[in-house]
Amino acid sequence: MVIKRFETASNTWMTYLIDHNHEPTFCGFVSDNVDEMIQDISEMDDHYFLCSIDEDKLTGILLVERYQENSRWIAETWGPFGNDFKSRQMLVCYLYERESSEIHFFGTNLTQYFAKLSRKNRSLKTTGHRRLIADVTRLSQLATGDTCHVEMQTYQLSHDAVLTDTVKSGCLKLFNANFPGGSAAFDTILADYDQSTMICCFSNQQIVGFNLYARDGEDLFLNYIIVDDHYRHQGIARSLVKTMCLQNLDQKKVHLNWPLRKQAAGDFYTGLHFKAERTLESVSVQAKIND
Repeated sequence: MVIKRFETASNTWMTYLIDHNHEPTFCGFVSDNVDEMIQDISEMDDHYFLCSIDEDKLTGILLVERYQENSRWIAETWGPFGNDFKSRQMLVCYLYERESSEIHFFGTNLTQYFAKLSRKNRSLKTTGHRRLIADVTRLSQLATGDTCHVEMQTYQLSHDAVLTDTVKSGCLKLFNANFPGGSAAFDTILADYDQSTMICCFSNQQIVGFNLYARDGEDLFLNYIIVDDHYRHQGIARSLVKTMCLQNLDQKKVHLNWPLRKQAAGDFYTGLHFKAERTLESVSVQAKIND
């Protein structure tokens, strides 16, 4: 069995990748359409594929997207995919030993790949997430209390519809208070979720909360929901969720990832009747010390 690197992948390989996007190799591709996947991947500025091949047969595949975040280079992985554990482990080892950027993995049962790897000049940071799911119809009927002092505005994100400076700066301020990376990370998020929708909550013309979600098939994927610290516990987050669902009554389910370390967020989603779908892991492999 050998590992080979490719800059592009065939339709057959893309079908293989999508067909294997499930337990135990789940990582969360939004689309299961080959043409849509090829289009999404073609928009990645810097990416490549690692493939494990045994007697000319594809046994595993790993997609690596590279991008710069401030002064750091990040290699974000999709996979590894494949039925054979040995093939998947070989892909992870190959990437671990040769990619000098900081590597980010996201999926299920990831720590099994790192148990026997040398940690020399490397450090691993593992965090847990839980994929939650709820019914759109049920969430659309949430009681939100008295939130008449706020106004909701919806923005469809696309290449042709750029957020105004006022909206972008207001959301960036909330993002910076809750996540690292600054404006560069925020711009990356907006670019990654092209064709997504953002709902902003205004109070006295000030943005006090927003969510960012995407539609795929019959489902919604809630990627971010952030509320200003001074406006929490006033029903704004519930209103953002309800507004999203009222605007998408033709959809069936809402999916989201809950970081297990954020217990308050877990309590909030449990109170909205979200149920656990699966447990996920995030593994960050720090770049070499001498990079």
